[in-house]
Amino acid sequence: DIDGYTCDYGSGFYGYAVNSSTYVYNHPEFGWLAFSGNLTQNGDLISTELTTAGKNRVFIAPEALKIETKSGQINRVDYNPQTGEVNVIFEGNVQLDINA
Repeated sequence: DIDGYTCDYGSGFYGYAVNSSTYVYNHPEFGWLAFSGNLTQNGDLISTELTTAGKNRVFIAPEALKIETKSGQINRVDYNPQTGEVNVIFEGNVQLDINA
């Protein structure tokens, strides 16, 4: 049921939907991890498919790189830690606000 006062579908749903993000991290003991994403490693290439509600934010910790869409979704992010190269695969039309 929807809450008539807050228009929320449940406790914290709005916070989850608005603030969720995917985090890619290289842990010293456990290796490459993705929080809120499905991570695969093929050689030097780290690929992460986003699984959050909005699929619009990802943070790559070793590069301190935050990628966020204003509209549209991110399907996958490929990262090469040896070169620092990042490739972003989007779903459909996307609007970006590029800030360096």
